[in-house]
Amino acid sequence: DKLETVVSPDDFIGELTHEVAEALFEQHKLLGKINSAAVINLFDDLETQERVSDVFTKSLDFETTPSTLERVLTDIIIKIKTNNIDKRLKEDSNVNRIQLAQEKEKIKKIKIRL
Repeated sequence: DKLETVVSPDDFIGELTHEVAEALFEQHKLLGKINSAAVINLFDDLETQERVSDVFTKSLDFETTPSTLERVLTDIIIKIKTNNIDKRLKEDSNVNRIQLAQEKEKIKKIKIRL
């Protein structure tokens, strides 16, 4: 619930990651939880299922204290949102560059609290 105010599926720029993010957000909205198997099964081919499965089965190579998780999650969201803006700047000459620069500055101040 806390992430919905900070990040959305539109922030994920890769086709597969965007689809997975959409499924996760929709599932959480409808059920209040995530069922990774249901998300994986949305994809027909085995290779894509394996790639999506990898997202859910990654092991964490750091201490999982609440403060560490908050810091890592904050860093990930900042990177996702910054990459999205960088892509928009690169691909769309009609974007408001000043507004996107302001958004980038705002993004740097994001702090996730669990």
